[in-house]
Amino acid sequence: MWTSSAPRHSLRRRPAGLLAAACLTLALAGCGDDEDPQPSGAFPPLASPSLPSVAEGVSQEGVPKLINLVVTGGAVSGVDSVVPVPRNTPVRLTVLADTADVLLVRGYDVRAQITVGEPVQISLLASRAGDAAVVLERTGTVLTTLRVS
Repeated sequence: MWTSSAPRHSLRRRPAGLLAAACLTLALAGCGDDEDPQPSGAFPPLASPSLPSVAEGVSQEGVPKLINLVVTGGAVSGVDSVVPVPRNTPVRLTVLADTADVLLVRGYDVRAQITVGEPVQISLLASRAGDAAVVLERTGTVLTTLRVS
């Protein structure tokens, strides 16, 4: 039989309260370190660049070649002076310039008005083998050349 003079309900709460206090004490004990934890052991191996790509074997047919150019003070950045493009590949040129002009792709007779600070886009199908200069028509500045082969 039960011989304690304490009511039963107060004894039931004490173990839960003690357990909560013990957990709080342990949690706060870990907060006292000022040092950041340092990894131990060897570093994991880096992926080898010779591993096959996830997209290997996926057809790129119909996917446009994206070419982004920025023209600032007559200087062109964002792309090489010659961009190789496989024949019959869609090309999407995006140009952002600090001067108003007309963007022209020679040999394709594709033009677009350039407004200062607003990107302009030209899309074309690179169907003719050879070089096609991308120029600012008014100033004659060559931005890049598409080398279609």
